[in-house]
Amino acid sequence: MKQPVSLLVAEVDDCIGKIVGYQRRAGRRVADRIKRSRKGPAGMADLQQFGLPIPEDFAALYEHFNGVPSGGHLSFWESAVFLDAMWPDTALLKSWNEIIRLERQLRADRTIKVFRATLGVSYDLMPDMAENGEIPLVANLGPLSHRTFIAFDSTLAMLRSVCAAHEAGLIGYAAERMPFFGPFGRDVERNETLFDPKDLAGLIRKFNRRAEYWSMLAEGPVDWQEIPRKPPESGPLNLDPAVRAIVLGDMLKE
Repeated sequence: MKQPVSLLVAEVDDCIGKIVGYQRRAGRRVADRIKRSRKGPAGMADLQQFGLPIPEDFAALYEHFNGVPSGGHLSFWESAVFLDAMWPDTALLKSWNEIIRLERQLRADRTIKVFRATLGVSYDLMPDMAENGEIPLVANLGPLSHRTFIAFDSTLAMLRSVCAAHEAGLIGYAAERMPFFGPFGRDVERNETLFDPKDLAGLIRKFNRRAEYWSMLAEGPVDWQEIPRKPPESGPLNLDPAVRAIVLGDMLKE
C-alpha cells in the first residue's frame, strides 16, 4: 500500500477537525473519542492480508486517527460520526473481515467492511466498482441483502459531503435518547443523528456523481430484497469455532 499523499492527508485531517468541532458543539461525547493515534497505518497494513486494494483516501483517514475505539465507552447509538454510521478502529475492521473470510460470505472476495450504520446498514468499500481510481462506499445489509447502492463515490467524497451537510445545517442530533422497541422484543437505542434524506440527496449529489442511495432513501423505504433467514430447528445458530473465537474475543475486550 502506498503512503497517503501529504496533501490528501491534510484535507482529510481538516475534514475530521471540522466534524469533531460539529460533534463537540452539539454536546456529543463521541467528540472526545476522536483523537490522534499512531495505530491507523499499522492497522491498514493488517487489512492488506485480505487481498483487497486500500484506496489512498481511506488510508489517509486512518493516517492520524484510528476511528472511534470500541470497548463499551459509547453506545452504538452515540458512536455515529459520518451521518448514520460509526467509525470503527482498525482492530474492529480486521475482526469483521476475518469473520467474512472464515464464513466465505457472498462477495467476500471483493468487499471490505468499513462503516456500520446504527440502523443496520453498512458502508463498505467495493473495489470491483472502482471508477477513475475512486472506490465507492456502498450501502448494504451484508449477507442479508441481494441489493447494494452507492452511498458515496469515495471516502474523500463522503468526508466532503458530511462537512458540507454540517455547514448547511442539514444534520442535527437528538437531545435525549429515544427508546425503540426492536425486532427481537427488547429495547434498543434509536439513531441519534437526525437528517432529512430529501434535503441531503441534492447536496450529496454535488460531491458524488454516482451516489444513488440518498435519492432512493428520500423517496421512501429502500427495498433491500432481504434473504429470508430462519434459525435452525435444533436451536440457536452455532458459529464456526474460529468465528466464535473472534466474536468472544471482541466481547472480552469490552
